[in-house]
Amino acid sequence: MRISPTCLLLICLFVTSTTTALPQSSSGPAADPHSYARPDEVSIASANLNLKVDFKRKTLSGSVTYELDIKNNSPTVHLDSKNLKILKVTTHPEGVALNFDIGTADPILGSDLSIHLVEAPQKTTDPQKPAHAITIHYETSPSSDALSWLNSQQTSSGKPFLYSLSAPIMARS
Repeated sequence: MRISPTCLLLICLFVTSTTTALPQSSSGPAADPHSYARPDEVSIASANLNLKVDFKRKTLSGSVTYELDIKNNSPTVHLDSKNLKILKVTTHPEGVALNFDIGTADPILGSDLSIHLVEAPQKTTDPQKPAHAITIHYETSPSSDALSWLNSQQTSSGKPFLYSLSAPIMARS
């Protein structure tokens, strides 16, 4: 299936908004009461997204690979999720399975996706580059708060269309 450039741009914006860094003060990253993330322990240095759009099922499926900046040897990375089906989490590029937990769902915040890094081998010894990379394989829900689906009858081109709404905290879905 061919994805239009506009659709691809909207998906990229959707993902980029989930990895935006918080403003930092002299005492470290600001705490965000609307996030389970703990950037003072682990932050995301880069993200690489690989998704398949399924207009019939109204889902996105695929993976995101994060390069992580781990501070003080933190054993766990905490990420925001909401109504995501997490299929597996692996080290990158080795593909070693990592254990993860999905916390109790909050109706607004979603759930804490906790990924245990103790099994993750270090990718590099270069202090200028992140030492760990993980890949999360997942699928969105047809009821995702952040995704809006238009069928072919709703567009002037006669083709289905997908756009994302990431604000204020919907990108976690």
